[in-house]
Amino acid sequence: MSWFDWAVDVSKIAGGVGVAAGFLKGFSAWWTTGPGRRKHWTKAYRKIACGVQADYVDSLFGVPPFKLQGSDGRVRRIWVLGREGYLTTLTQLGTVISYSLTTSNPKFNPLVAFGSHDAHRAERMITLGVTSFAAAAPDAPWKDSISLFAGARRGYYCELHYAGNPGGYLYWMLGNSDVGTPPAYASPDFSDFRDEYNAHRHPAPDSHGDNGWSALSQKDHAAYARFRRTAVVNTITVSSDCNSAPDIGADVDTVRVLALAPTWRERFGSGTRVRTGRALAWVKRGGRRKKEPTPPSDDNGAQNTSTSAPPHE
Repeated sequence: MSWFDWAVDVSKIAGGVGVAAGFLKGFSAWWTTGPGRRKHWTKAYRKIACGVQADYVDSLFGVPPFKLQGSDGRVRRIWVLGREGYLTTLTQLGTVISYSLTTSNPKFNPLVAFGSHDAHRAERMITLGVTSFAAAAPDAPWKDSISLFAGARRGYYCELHYAGNPGGYLYWMLGNSDVGTPPAYASPDFSDFRDEYNAHRHPAPDSHGDNGWSALSQKDHAAYARFRRTAVVNTITVSSDCNSAPDIGADVDTVRVLALAPTWRERFGSGTRVRTGRALAWVKRGGRRKKEPTPPSDDNGAQNTSTSAPPHE
């Protein structure tokens, strides 16, 4: 074999390898933005931890569409995960001090660790949008405080937990956000104990304060227990700030201004079916226009195209 034939064979092999690499790259991009997007987002979320750099999170999820600067110098960044959910981080001097994941689609149910970053050492594994508060944290003494609100169109519920050394001395928050699914603030059990709890708590709930449990009646405690058994966790937040307030992730009034791409049903809905039906009828006619109805003719065979006017008085 001459050197020329050998070079041709090598170039063919290199070309085949290049084509295969391009195909795999394209398939990977299609998978992570298509059928495998939910699994991709879940794996990327598990790589985040308090203390990592903000640029590291950008490398996992891309550039966030929302970047909100607080008066205390902290920056809240929100990623919109299509129609599936939201990722939120709170950074200080470029370092993540808090992050959260919210599901807003019944089909997006990520399995996440609760109580530890290590899934093998986690106190519990919970499924967002499926696991109830009672199932996620049945031990009431572990729950240090709660925060709740319900208005005309907004509402949320959040529990603040502290797991000590097994939890990396971090604060783990379980929440039901109005931007997520399914919302629970409209539950009758929620309204039963909400007013009494908010009226008697003092000071405002935090990890060290009295959260008003002693003021609740036995009926309110029963309503609260029923609520925790039925309401599901749609948001989980992890924070390293010891003075952290309850956090429910993305704010609905912030993210709702962003227009999302239409779904398949919206893009190929009833209007498209009507247009498609007209196109098929045109094809069946052989591309000819639909014949207009012929106006009736008079006795002499001439077509009567005039409109009779009312007789004059």
